[in-house]
Amino acid sequence: MSLMIWNCRGSEHSDFHISFRSMLDYYRPTMVLLLETQMTHHQHLADDFSFSDIANVPAIEGCGGMALVWKKEFVAVDGLVINNEEIHCTINVQ
Repeated sequence: MSLMIWNCRGSEHSDFHISFRSMLDYYRPTMVLLLETQMTHHQHLADDFSFSDIANVPAIEGCGGMALVWKKEFVAVDGLVINNEEIHCTINVQ
């Protein structure tokens, strides 16, 4: 299992999509935590980049935001607790 954490400082820019795709192709992470997404809706990140599941915290007035995406065939995420600043969970490798 590999985990990638990236403070992307906004994930709606076209540069983000190009850079994120490049990093995914190179590192092939099982799970990714994106910080400072500056977005309220994150589902398209899982869909566009072939992740099966997502947990997210929406940005407030364009500040903050985070998305945890993963491939459920490789990891199980249990005990998921989300508040306006944190995502807590237990990750078990399959």
